[in-house]
Amino acid sequence: MRFLIKRRLQAERVQLKAAVDNYDVCEVLPTHMSETSEDRLVMYAQMASIVQQMMAPDEVNVKEVTQMICRFACNAHTICDEEVRPLGTGLYPVISIVNHSCVPNAVLHFDGNRAALRALEDTQEGTEITISYVELAASTNTRRKALRDQYYFDCNCIRCSRLVTREGSREDAFLEGYGCVNSDCNGPLIEDPGSDKVICEVCGLKREVQQTKSAAKEVELDVLEASNLYAAGKLESARRLYSEVEAKQRKLWHPYSVPLLRTHDALLKICMDMEDWASALEFCQSTIPAYERAYPPFSPLLGLQYFTLGKLQWLLGDSAKAVNTLRKAYTVIQVTHGSKSELLHGLTSTLQEAQAEVAYKRSLINQTH
Repeated sequence: MRFLIKRRLQAERVQLKAAVDNYDVCEVLPTHMSETSEDRLVMYAQMASIVQQMMAPDEVNVKEVTQMICRFACNAHTICDEEVRPLGTGLYPVISIVNHSCVPNAVLHFDGNRAALRALEDTQEGTEITISYVELAASTNTRRKALRDQYYFDCNCIRCSRLVTREGSREDAFLEGYGCVNSDCNGPLIEDPGSDKVICEVCGLKREVQQTKSAAKEVELDVLEASNLYAAGKLESARRLYSEVEAKQRKLWHPYSVPLLRTHDALLKICMDMEDWASALEFCQSTIPAYERAYPPFSPLLGLQYFTLGKLQWLLGDSAKAVNTLRKAYTVIQVTHGSKSELLHGLTSTLQEAQAEVAYKRSLINQTH
């Protein structure tokens, strides 16, 4: 409805067009109607019919509105707050022209409902600007499936092209691969040609795939139940079940795997809600190596995890470690969020207080000597 109203206002020059606020740009964006499933098209047509009835039935074309909804579905962006928590969805037609890469050189940042692209590296003139459309902490096949389902294309970026190489196989084995049956070995498990097993690249031990998959599916049901308990506010029960899940996952997945990372993140949130800061610190520390492997060096999610770890270290009295961690967070967040970000201002304040505490402790030590 807002699309239709904006189009009319701009067509009748009641509302002026601008470079980034111009309905005509929307018409350039693809609809992918031919690739959209029949069930989804029926749902969109029903939504379009409701729009027609709510506005002017004689002036609104159901097919045209269905096309609009298709266009929105595969070109819109999730609007997030500064901590990358989703708030809603919006269409930014100029930004929608920016292509995807699993190794992006820019990130989409929101200030309220205002969207801005922020460069993640020095970019030469003529270099294509790219952002990520999907969660980057995922294997190549998982990322490609998400892109195909939502945006109807196959990604052939540098990272995805490595799938057929040993380097690509190793990366995916860390992210979504099973752990070695030798608990003292952290080697990645790769396919063993000609068998239904995977083999550890470090120690050479093999693992049965089908049996491990069955165990993983059972654990997924426990994860769903634990998530529902947390959503219902049953923190003790959720923590207990997530702890059981974590113990099972340690026997199934690689220590840097995404499933184990998500469980540690869930336990971190529960412990913080319960104000069990020591346990929260332990879980947060356990996520850092996985975050550093799963995300690019300048990822907002990595910066936020550093920030959380630094605050917990400071809260529990380890101000020296907190300063080092908060500096890492600052290095990332000043790039991903910008100097005017409220989050960066809060981080700067926390860092300055931690630095002052370190200086004070040193002065006391010097006085005693």
